[in-house]
Amino acid sequence: MARAVGLESDGPPARYRARLATLLWLALVALCACEGERLVLTSGDAGVPTDDGDDGDPMEDPTVANASESTPFAVACPTDVAQRRARDDCWPTRYVGLWSGFIVGDPRYEARDGSLESFPVGEIELRLSTDGTGTLSFGSASAPLAPPSGAADPYLCAGATPLTGCPESRQLVEGFGYHLENLSIFDASIQSAPRIGEEPLRVGERFRFDISLGEPWRAWCDVQLPDVRACSCVGCESEICVGLGLAPGVASEAACEASPGSAECGWLTARAAEPCACRSDGCVARERALAILLQMSEDGQAVRGEYLPSRGDVPPGRLEFWRLE
Repeated sequence: MARAVGLESDGPPARYRARLATLLWLALVALCACEGERLVLTSGDAGVPTDDGDDGDPMEDPTVANASESTPFAVACPTDVAQRRARDDCWPTRYVGLWSGFIVGDPRYEARDGSLESFPVGEIELRLSTDGTGTLSFGSASAPLAPPSGAADPYLCAGATPLTGCPESRQLVEGFGYHLENLSIFDASIQSAPRIGEEPLRVGERFRFDISLGEPWRAWCDVQLPDVRACSCVGCESEICVGLGLAPGVASEAACEASPGSAECGWLTARAAEPCACRSDGCVARERALAILLQMSEDGQAVRGEYLPSRGDVPPGRLEFWRLE
């Protein structure tokens, strides 16, 4: 019986239903084939699945490198302060200013003679000027350290005797402004490459420098007279031995016996501590460097760091600062 024109049909013909079933089956096969495979972005063709199931090395992910290049922390400024100051985009650093801080706990540092000593008690002050120079001082002093008046000045060993010794000849001198030497400044940066979707771990500016325990004695050693004499030792490398000679006005090495608290006795005590190394053309201070590494907070108002000892058996000492100006 024929169907009337305009009425709804019972469905598509059989050949169309067969084609539809085939397309649905192919789509299902394609979906199952993709399941379980991970697609990553590489420098080659996009959409290539990895061969293993690990997450891969994020350092090899080009999307990580692109993220690092776009961050404002990737500015490449020289670590040398003199070179930094020549660039408007690198100077002044946020470290410029005055900082006050303290030593955490009771760490030890290596004194000039190799002994281990405690840091001076009290606040420490760090200053970095716009001209690229800076100082670090420990504790406080009743008055600024005056330069020696001459070769016979007992200087930092005034009032000392061979019995009491002169700790200032080998230890940190309280209140003295040690100049920052071998100063290096490192830009804020990304500490490690993040995975896709993670925030990068940002590290503030780092600041590394040395101070020398011999610096307070440089002016005193510069005015001392070398004592050049023939060596009396057996197998000496040189026929001439050089030591620190008696300064003008110092009568003899027996001065401490006659007047223990005199300037002469203080000078002899300083000489016995050997703060100077002498040659035939003059004397210079014996140096020993203390290395310090600091890192700034993100807001630029605090600094935390460490004293880095050169000996492996000495733990680092922790320092903390806050901005005063």
